Amino acid sequence: CFRDGYEAVLQYKPGLLGPAQIMFRREALFYPRGIEPTLFYKEVLFPAKARIDLSYYGRRTMASDAALVIRGVFVLLGLGLSRSMDR
Repeated sequence: CFRDGYEAVLQYKPGLLGPAQIMFRREALFYPRGIEPTLFYKEVLFPAKARIDLSYYGRRTMASDAALVIRGVFVLLGLGLSRSMDR
């Protein structure tokens, strides 16, 4: 997973949630039948999540972190204030 520039995600301390966790909150829906799940995660999902997180990390502020937490709360409450990768 951690190649092609994606190893940069290892420079950041994980938090409670991030933009990729919100967007891929129903990640299981993305796994196609007939494809080995670990391979699909490594080749498709992880790079997508890493791109999202790395884009966010490069421009994050206290305000954007607070907005992300608020968005996460709304998503948990089912209020739909999130762009999701749902099908």
